[in-house]
Amino acid sequence: MQFIRFEDIKAWQESRVLVSMVFKQFKDLNDYDFRRQLFRAVLSIMNNIAEGYERRTNKEFAQFLFFPKAHAVKCVRCCMLHLIPILLMNFNLILSTIKQF
Repeated sequence: MQFIRFEDIKAWQESRVLVSMVFKQFKDLNDYDFRRQLFRAVLSIMNNIAEGYERRTNKEFAQFLFFPKAHAVKCVRCCMLHLIPILLMNFNLILSTIKQF
């Protein structure tokens, strides 16, 4: 498929939605370093797709699509690392509540 603009690429459009979702979800997070790392990673997904589009060959473009994939994995890992302690705290609270009965 031939694209006229990088904005026409479905993966770029979806990454734009992801950026918006991540920014909304984590904007009030107190852990500034974590938030900054997550924001940089999610923005890199979108930016690498656009940058890869501007490369001269399809081979170069394909190589650039590996970068957003790596950044997406980083975003997932960051979210998991952030959510696991919260889930564990809630799980422990539930367990302690159950033990009271």
